[in-house]
Amino acid sequence: MKHFTLKLGVLACMILFSLSLTAQNESPRKMALGFIAAPTINWMSTRDENIENAGAVAGFKFGLNGDYYFSPNYAFSTGLFLNKTGGKLKYLGDSSRVNLGGEEVVLVNEGLNEGANE
Repeated sequence: MKHFTLKLGVLACMILFSLSLTAQNESPRKMALGFIAAPTINWMSTRDENIENAGAVAGFKFGLNGDYYFSPNYAFSTGLFLNKTGGKLKYLGDSSRVNLGGEEVVLVNEGLNEGANE
């Protein structure tokens, strides 16, 4: 199944990139479609004093966009995009109380007190 998915992905890329790409529009068209893919850098922040930012992570975004030209130089633009986002957080201390949607949750860091009972 994985081999079939790879072949399908390669075929889709070949079809996508075989379309004519131009920077200027020589013939007046009403619609234009495009594909966008880009890397992203994502991070998280918090207002809780028991939690701090622990760094950024790399992500990726991709999607389709479309332009509807109502004159030679002006267009309405819209699209559908998917973003892979995230970040790293560090919980300070033995436990941390976090408010998630109005409900207080206690998060416990395991491994911080290893060897304390020895």
